[in-house]
Amino acid sequence: MQTTIRTFSNSDEAAVYVAFLESQGIKTSLLDAALVNNLQIFNNAIGGIRLQVAEADAAKAEELLAHFIPEKKNVETVKNFDGVHCPFCRSNNISIDNGWLKNLYRVLIAFVFPVLSIFSLGSINRNKKGICYDCEKHWKYK
Repeated sequence: MQTTIRTFSNSDEAAVYVAFLESQGIKTSLLDAALVNNLQIFNNAIGGIRLQVAEADAAKAEELLAHFIPEKKNVETVKNFDGVHCPFCRSNNISIDNGWLKNLYRVLIAFVFPVLSIFSLGSINRNKKGICYDCEKHWKYK
């Protein structure tokens, strides 16, 4: 029998906790991750993504998670970003995410459900994000 020990609003955060628990030898499962990833508007209605473990492992998992603090990256805003080099170490080993997939999803929702277009198109992501794989800095720019 499985028991829910945590709930998450996005699968990225849930994946960090799953990886941690499985590295400690605890088998886990995520419920409703696909639904939340594909239809964010139902996230609150279904209670988010549920992280479950076996009832026998629940106490051990709770104890491990009580001391687990995932590393959060500082994100700095950068003006005058040239799009080719890291603004901190000038490396060209970078990745840029302009949020096109999330924006595409919002535009498609607006065409399928026109009433929701008020909410979905109003929040189109205009901020771009970057990460440097050499100095491990994260930044956003407009």
